[in-house]
Amino acid sequence: MNIRKAVLVGAALALALALLPVAVMAHAHLESAVPANGSTLKAAPTQVVLRFSDSISLVDVTLEKAGGKAEALKDLPKELARSLVVALPRLGEGQYVLRYRGVSEDTHETKGALRFTVSDKP
Repeated sequence: MNIRKAVLVGAALALALALLPVAVMAHAHLESAVPANGSTLKAAPTQVVLRFSDSISLVDVTLEKAGGKAEALKDLPKELARSLVVALPRLGEGQYVLRYRGVSEDTHETKGALRFTVSDKP
């Protein structure tokens, strides 16, 4: 192999190795939720559906009403899945923050928050 080909092959290998960690390091992230983040609902939801880019298992979920304290939600789904349903307690009007923490199949932690408002006013 001549020097020019060796340099091209070496550069291609270096580029491939540099891009490898990007694929390996991809973590599960929230793709969508129902109710949607930032939404205003006329009726209080009875559950939240969280859809992730990869399967996760929920470890901790809390719900906090504006001006109140965070309440740990119980009976979280036990399965490792991309779409998880979390039951909510009875909610009144107000602004809420649902915080979640989970572990993906590759053992990386995934966490975030979802905000929504319950109000019968437009």
